[in-house]
Amino acid sequence: MKNKMALFLVLVLVLFSFAGCASNVDNSSTPQGSQEESQGEMKIITAYTPATDFILALGGKDNLVGVDDKSAKSELLKNIDPKNEILGVGSKKNGINVEQVISLDPDLVILYPVEESDNTKKQLEDNGIKVISINPETLESLQGDIMTIGEAIGKEKEAEELNAYINEKISMVKDRVKDIDEKKTVYLAGSRGVLSTHSGDFFQHEIIDITGGEDLSKDLVGGWNEISAEQLIQWNPEVMVTVNYSPDNRESILQDKSLSSIKALEERQVYEIPSKIDSWDTPKPSAVLSFLWMGKTLYPEAFEDVDLTKEANGFYEKFYGKSFEDLGGNIIEGEQQQ
Repeated sequence: MKNKMALFLVLVLVLFSFAGCASNVDNSSTPQGSQEESQGEMKIITAYTPATDFILALGGKDNLVGVDDKSAKSELLKNIDPKNEILGVGSKKNGINVEQVISLDPDLVILYPVEESDNTKKQLEDNGIKVISINPETLESLQGDIMTIGEAIGKEKEAEELNAYINEKISMVKDRVKDIDEKKTVYLAGSRGVLSTHSGDFFQHEIIDITGGEDLSKDLVGGWNEISAEQLIQWNPEVMVTVNYSPDNRESILQDKSLSSIKALEERQVYEIPSKIDSWDTPKPSAVLSFLWMGKTLYPEAFEDVDLTKEANGFYEKFYGKSFEDLGGNIIEGEQQQ
């Protein structure tokens, strides 16, 4: 009887031992595989143009199931992936179609933080959708949002690489302009024409400031501002820059007789941010190229060896998968703009 009991106990111990081994094997492999699969299937909607570019630059284009209306029509997005037509779901200005967004069953929605988005955010979160709001109007917040989004979509390594690239280029620009004794005065014409310009709390201010320019509109507040022709004439900028989405381009500004006494027009120092497929002055990853362009435009001698086409090709190839030129980009530099 004792021998039978001993044999029974041995069998029980052996069975528990095998069960423990089997349990250890399953736990070591299954969770990791499930996590990788869920990241690959993550569905993302961006309701704000820079947010779309964040996802593209971090290698998440295949995760996009909806974007803001402007991005949906953009040449850049179409050229990155011509076969994949992504739905437009609304805009920062007019809001998004919440019902449409919910119907797409996204895991993550990225919004612009306006008052109207508070209710939108609540509706989405009530439906189990994660929401991130971004408004990167400084270089520091831009890089912070890159990391936030990278962590949210499982692209931490890509986010770190992108920030390292930005740091490298910004450090190079700062080093080349640090000994400039007399800063050139700069006026940037904005989204509503030559008499609209940015405030000191907009990203465009940092572009001018970091590249060694004296930003004439730095004391304005509240985003884009309307100014008078008299104010612009009084400022008398040495260099004028217009964004590529302004109704007033370089030629129309040079031909504006009411502004002909301004030094920048007299000396034909009027330039247009050169990328037609992407607005480099807005707060998104490709804005790093605007620092290189602005530095070279203001102080060409200090950036004589910088080939902007080569820099742009390298950036887009590295982070978007195709070169700037392959995406339809073309840069007109320096005197060629004249």
